[in-house]
Amino acid sequence: PCIRIGWIQGLRTMLQHSEALGFFVQADLIEPLLHLHTDTSLFVASAANHTLAHVLLFCQSVNPQNNSKHPTIPMETKQDYSAVTVKICEYLEKSLVPKGASALHQSHQLLKLLALLLSRAEPPLKDRLLLTVSDSLEELVTTNCSQLTRPLMDVILAAHSCGKSEDHVLDQRADRLLSIMLSTGTPADLCHAAAAFLRSGHNDCVHKAQSARVLLLPLDIITGLSLLGQNSTAEELRFSMMEYLKSKPLCISMICVSLANVPEITLMDPHCLPCPPVLIVSAVLSLLRLCSGDDSSSSGCAEAGRNLIVSG
Repeated sequence: PCIRIGWIQGLRTMLQHSEALGFFVQADLIEPLLHLHTDTSLFVASAANHTLAHVLLFCQSVNPQNNSKHPTIPMETKQDYSAVTVKICEYLEKSLVPKGASALHQSHQLLKLLALLLSRAEPPLKDRLLLTVSDSLEELVTTNCSQLTRPLMDVILAAHSCGKSEDHVLDQRADRLLSIMLSTGTPADLCHAAAAFLRSGHNDCVHKAQSARVLLLPLDIITGLSLLGQNSTAEELRFSMMEYLKSKPLCISMICVSLANVPEITLMDPHCLPCPPVLIVSAVLSLLRLCSGDDSSSSGCAEAGRNLIVSG
């Protein structure tokens, strides 16, 4: 790993100079760099990811209208810029969806690279990246691969937060992907996705309300207090969550995620909340009473409640 990291760092230093980009492309150094970004060493993979991002973001300043902080690349290197961009985009498109369990690590690293790129890229590079990977992202979202939930959510949040695209269709797809992430998958995946969205600080009332409902559902089920109102949550999700809460480890994990986000939820705009904040506070107090062994006032799921009493 030390040798590989040393090579990557040397390459990164060289690429601080715009003239080195031509050599980088002509020597086809993009190939070993793409190979190293899935290295078994996390340090090597991370260094390769950051170097790939540096290369692509460095190249985007070839656009004369771009006010990027990177130095302007001379126009004669425009073909080199295009070659690098095309190669990385083709690699993303081809490799993002894993072909099997053995390829999950590669997809995980690619999602980390993509999140890094989308959080820093500007149009037209950002739009090109989104256009390249949007179909693959939709496939990943709909396959509900739990191992990729967190990096996938990072990518979707980066796409959602990087400003309005020049292509409104891409904005709509980013919104759609976010909605899918917050409505499908296992209860654990949904809770982590909802928590990630609230942490991101997006001022998007529709998805904030969706996230709040997901995170309040465990409290609703365990305490029996109607935090979500009637018919506000799909019965399938409620049933899945109840089954999860019957398992002691999963129950404790879910409640911890839910409680960790209660302060953020109670501070949301009232029209984004499914119930008044005071009712959420009452649910937390009821949960604390359950943990102390007092289940006399609880009308929620008894089996889930027992998990908390034993753990209290």
